[in-house]
Amino acid sequence: MRTEQHRIGATDGVELFVINRSPTRRLEGSPTVVLAHGYALDHRYWHYQADALVEAGYRVVLWDQRGHGRSTGAKSNAYSVKGLGDDLALLISEVIPQGPIVLIGHSMGGMTVMAYAGSHLEEFAQRIVGVGLISTSAGDLDKVNWGLGERGGALLAKGLTALVTTFVPHQQFVRRFHRICGPLERPLYGMSAYGSLVPEAELELNAQMLMETDLAILPGFADALRVHDERASIGVMADLPGLILVGEEDVLTPPWHSEALSAHLPNAELVRVAAAGHIIALEHPEIVNEEFLRLLARVQGNLEVAKPIVSRKIIDRRPLRGIPKVGLRQSVS
Repeated sequence: MRTEQHRIGATDGVELFVINRSPTRRLEGSPTVVLAHGYALDHRYWHYQADALVEAGYRVVLWDQRGHGRSTGAKSNAYSVKGLGDDLALLISEVIPQGPIVLIGHSMGGMTVMAYAGSHLEEFAQRIVGVGLISTSAGDLDKVNWGLGERGGALLAKGLTALVTTFVPHQQFVRRFHRICGPLERPLYGMSAYGSLVPEAELELNAQMLMETDLAILPGFADALRVHDERASIGVMADLPGLILVGEEDVLTPPWHSEALSAHLPNAELVRVAAAGHIIALEHPEIVNEEFLRLLARVQGNLEVAKPIVSRKIIDRRPLRGIPKVGLRQSVS
């Protein structure tokens, strides 16, 4: 396996950190897989999937979205989902100038894929041969209420935005607090991000990615996600083999968002995972790995599925996975 790191400069001065992983022996004619992470995460979110795909013979390209991980933020702190789609177009032109591509995005990363499809129609039609939309939405995120009802959800959203804005000038203090009091934070991640008990290491990685995100970009992106609407872009993907995957306990992009996507993507398999929340690639990595490989087999014509495509539900019974949460028990050692 060969791993290369790149820095790509956008026109507004942002530098995108990109990782290009190539297998020792690549499958003949296989597409490059591009993995787009979500809000307040970074490329490490995909570490299980990147390992599995490279081991299976696929080239994998990952990057940190602007303001996340090792990529820099825009000086204006003005962010939009369409701008993320333009970043993806830049990455493809610089790092993957030739060959077929499968795009897979989680949450905000899925929205990035949709924005790219809508704003770069010709390039999308020429290069993209498959799409994975994981725990994501084409719009109506202002209706998400975290299971607290309309009023409770609105109050929580307003409170979180105010809290983050207050701490923007004090990022170093927040990081010091995390280093000292990290274990006290983890139940919060467990309650909001997962649908089952997960190993302590996954909660810690989740916390690290959040703490290493530039706090200054979070309010701007939160506003961008609330007004995000790429429903007009969905039709561009209709003829492609696709995967729509969501956890049944996802409170950030609830399953009805995936069902809405599925209604417009007749060639995409809709997969619901029991006892799974929003951070599904860390919570149930084996399932996600298998579904990605299944999508790639379909793209390459190596797997036939029933027509019309029917939705599937997966119940994971492997150790430490798929065990429903009880009270505040959010992790296992």
